[in-house]
Amino acid sequence: MIEDLKAAVRSLRQSPTFTAVALTVLALGIGSGTAVFSVVDAVVLRALPFDEHDRLAVVLEHDPTGKSVFGSGHTTSQTYLDWRRMQESFESLAAVSGASFRLKTENGEPGDVRAQNLTWEFLPMLRVAPMLGRHFTAEDEIDGRHKVVLLSYGLWQRRFGGAPDVVGKTIDLSEVSYEIVGVMPRDFQYPVASEKPTEVYTPRRIRPEDKVRGGSRNFNSIVIGRLKDGVSFEQAGEQMNRVAEVLDREHPKWSPGRRTRVIPLQEHLVGKVRSWMLMLLGAVTLVLLIACANVANLMPARATVRQREMSI
Repeated sequence: MIEDLKAAVRSLRQSPTFTAVALTVLALGIGSGTAVFSVVDAVVLRALPFDEHDRLAVVLEHDPTGKSVFGSGHTTSQTYLDWRRMQESFESLAAVSGASFRLKTENGEPGDVRAQNLTWEFLPMLRVAPMLGRHFTAEDEIDGRHKVVLLSYGLWQRRFGGAPDVVGKTIDLSEVSYEIVGVMPRDFQYPVASEKPTEVYTPRRIRPEDKVRGGSRNFNSIVIGRLKDGVSFEQAGEQMNRVAEVLDREHPKWSPGRRTRVIPLQEHLVGKVRSWMLMLLGAVTLVLLIACANVANLMPARATVRQREMSI
């Protein structure tokens, strides 16, 4: 068997494919490891690209009895408006929800664009300002005045060629004309490191029925806030639960028994994928070690057929 191995290695050594095989094995191992590490670093390891990101929190609504999972941490516009009015732990609270619009491409064909629907406090709370134009104001939330939009940097470049006079122009979203009031910076993206980047941001429309507890309940809002100085996540959670208890007594038939949890924004954004992404990183690291071991095993085998050469 040893003679057969020597013959095989001798044949491989005499061919230029030996180096190619070794390089290919290493390239595959290093390439896969680098690609996966880049994704894990951007999503899990790297801090959020916001000022004092460790003070950003998410307020999640839940049923502590476990009898109802309706909403899955999301809340209604009515509850958010009451939280915004009654809370004492945050500099400000903002609500955000995903949306999508139909937008004709440059060729006139219909296509989908990913959107985020924001209350006016959202960008100031993150301490992010548009690179062109302005952010949303409270007036933009008024029903009928809500047809304004902020463009992502990528959509601005593709759709308008980076024109500096884009502010004030209009864009048709789902066949409704929206006025462009600003363009977001190149490095801004929310949700952070999303697989499908957001292309437009629209203001939350507050309708009269959104202020009344008695109509339909639409659990579509994630509530985000920036903690006041000196307030911990635990303290904010306790205060928000006191607010929830007051609202429960005032509106016993709305969402009876539901309470709140306050967690870091980064945990909310990456908590669901953190474990399996770290497992994936460990798997590709193992693949890289196996690739290195295979190449290392080839080298001693190759050396055995060069014993006469080295002895001379």
